[in-house]
Order: sequence, then C-alpha cells, then structure tokens
Amino acid sequence: MDDDFSGFLFGSTGPRPNIAPGSTHQDITTDGPVNSRITNYFNRSALQSSGAQFGNLGRNVVDGPDQRRVDLSVSKRTRLTERTSLEFRAEAYNISNTPAFRNPDRDMSNASFGTITRTRGGPR
Repeated sequence: MDDDFSGFLFGSTGPRPNIAPGSTHQDITTDGPVNSRITNYFNRSALQSSGAQFGNLGRNVVDGPDQRRVDLSVSKRTRLTERTSLEFRAEAYNISNTPAFRNPDRDMSNASFGTITRTRGGPR
C-alpha cells in the first residue's frame, strides 16, 4: 500500500480515510458486543485510503468501545460510646468483571487495523 498523507505538505501516520462508495457511517463499525469483535471492530470494506489528500471522513465520527464498571461499597458504623465507634467497611471494584477496551488500531496500512489490543485501566 502506498504511503498515506493527510495533506500535500506533510506526511501523517493517521490520515483520514474515505468512506467507500455505497457505504454509510453506520457501516464503518461492525455489530455486536465489543468482546466478540475485538479483531474486527472496523468494517474494512466500508473504508478506503485517501491517498495524498484529505479523506472525506470527518473527525470523531466513530465512537470507540463503551466503558462500563460497577463498584460497590458497603459500610456499617456502630457507636460503642459517645466518643468512639466501630466501622465495618467492604469495597469491591468492577464487581461484574467487565473489561474496558481501548480504541482499535486506526492505521489502515497496518495488518492490525480495526483490532483492539489492550484494555483501559487497572487489572480487573
């Protein structure tokens, strides 16, 4: 594949592509839960290289994977005397063990284009 440029004056590692003829913005991403499309988040056939010019795809037209996390905190305070108390606390983070995926690779010249390779945040 030829080098892609975002304009005639300078090279870019992330140029804007064109929407393929007959495709719409809804065709750019694949359907289904994110964890089932980690290797094909983008529909490659709906996009094409723009070559040495600005592509017709606008900025920020595709949303990345959504972020979900449920944290839980339970506490119980028991007063022992007027000035002292005892507190029991339990905390759980990401109790549903749901991964938070990063954005997929956006470089059309890479073989990993449209692939999600990492998760966001700390360990689950």
